[in-house]
Amino acid sequence: EMEPFLRHMALSALGGEKRCKPNSDEAYALTALGLCGFLSGLIERAVPAPASDAPWDERLEFVLTDHFLKPVEFHLLESIVRDAPRDALMAKLTESLEASPVSWKTYQAMEMLGLLGASESVDAMVRVAQRVKDPALLEVAERAFKRIGWRSTGPLIPLLDASASHERALALRVISEHPSRRAVDAILERFPKLF
Repeated sequence: EMEPFLRHMALSALGGEKRCKPNSDEAYALTALGLCGFLSGLIERAVPAPASDAPWDERLEFVLTDHFLKPVEFHLLESIVRDAPRDALMAKLTESLEASPVSWKTYQAMEMLGLLGASESVDAMVRVAQRVKDPALLEVAERAFKRIGWRSTGPLIPLLDASASHERALALRVISEHPSRRAVDAILERFPKLF
């Protein structure tokens, strides 16, 4: 059984399409909206999210499985970080982060490591950021490094010498938000080159 809201939206959109001028922009838009509603309902049935009171490892398994058509809600990541034993969660997230190829679960793992403030995982996160050139992953990495704070700046210093401008920019943005003496000295040493 589809969620009542999705079913109502899909049926209303498809019913409204019949009242539009054939082959008009409105007819196409309502058809697309109706089909999206049905697709969302099917995805919800095929890949149900775990209950909020499910065991943390069950929620983590769901989050670290690639559901390409089903986005993971941020509150689910926060609840896992809140409820899981730190060491067990760190081990699973680091393992997922280092797995190849990079996938959506890599993004989720990096996001949760940031929420954990896991400075011990920064080296692995830097390696992923160097390996993957996707701007969306670099955005997640930057958020994670900024959440971890000044302890993430040391491992980012080598990125100041990277040939890729996006890696240098990532390091500079994080260091500018959480300056440490060592990181600022590293920037000053390279200032002419970075400028």
